[in-house]
Amino acid sequence: MPNKKRLKQLLAPHEKLIYIGHLHWFLFKESITTLILTTSLYYFSFVYFSAQLRDFLNIIITLLFFYAAFKFLLEYLKHTSSFFLITNERILIQVGLFKTTSMAIALPKIQTIEVNQTLFGQMLHYGTINIMGIGINTMNKFDMVAHPNIFRQKLQTAIDGEDTEVIIEEHVHSPKKESTTPRPRPRRR
Repeated sequence: MPNKKRLKQLLAPHEKLIYIGHLHWFLFKESITTLILTTSLYYFSFVYFSAQLRDFLNIIITLLFFYAAFKFLLEYLKHTSSFFLITNERILIQVGLFKTTSMAIALPKIQTIEVNQTLFGQMLHYGTINIMGIGINTMNKFDMVAHPNIFRQKLQTAIDGEDTEVIIEEHVHSPKKESTTPRPRPRRR
């Protein structure tokens, strides 16, 4: 997600930010699964295998661990550098780290927005967004988007010109506000 300085660079002075979306945490599934399997294999190598076989397995386990850690780092950098912005005038999307896909389309030029979710994606609130603009022959596809239905809803209301308030990541709960009632003073003894 872009920081405030980056947001100021991306947005025109008269633009209002309506929604900021990002990639879903399920992006990390491969690296986390590999780390869990590596840890399990490490445990079972000490419990069930001989010392000779354990030495060979430790080499494999070490390689798998470094692969998973490197994969996790790449996925984390991709997650933090990707964003989906909706303003009152356009959408701005950037996905990727080394191979970056960037897109900016004015709201009146958006022809179609399609959301595809598997059953698992519906349960965990992630999916694929396909966006097609007027005059663009190809469909722009973005995978692993967190809360794609909220993104589509906010985009539709922005196109209709109804939503002008700034809403950032609706699925994140805001911190609890303190009560306005005064607290009782502690008694002195």
